[in-house]
Formats: sequence, C-alpha cells, structure tokens
Amino acid sequence: MKKISKRVMSLLSFLHFFLLAVHSLFSLILLLISLIIRKHFSSVI
Repeated sequence: MKKISKRVMSLLSFLHFFLLAVHSLFSLILLLISLIIRKHFSSVI
C-alpha cells in the first residue's frame, strides 16, 4: 500500500510539472503570435 501511494505521488508531481511546462510553453507561443500579428497590422496600416 505504501509503495503504491509513493508511486502515485511521484506520478502526480511529474504530471504537475508537465502541466506547468505545457502552460508556460502555450503562453509563450500566444505571446509570439500576438507580437507577430501586431507587427503585421502596424506594417499594413
């Protein structure tokens, strides 16, 4: 029982780290896209 709980905790911590990494990557991509769109529109106008 203790072994299983330890494994689950390690899995949860890994999942949390993975979600954090994905979230930061997603926000970075969104920031880049918004910057590109802003530059494109400013060059058009």
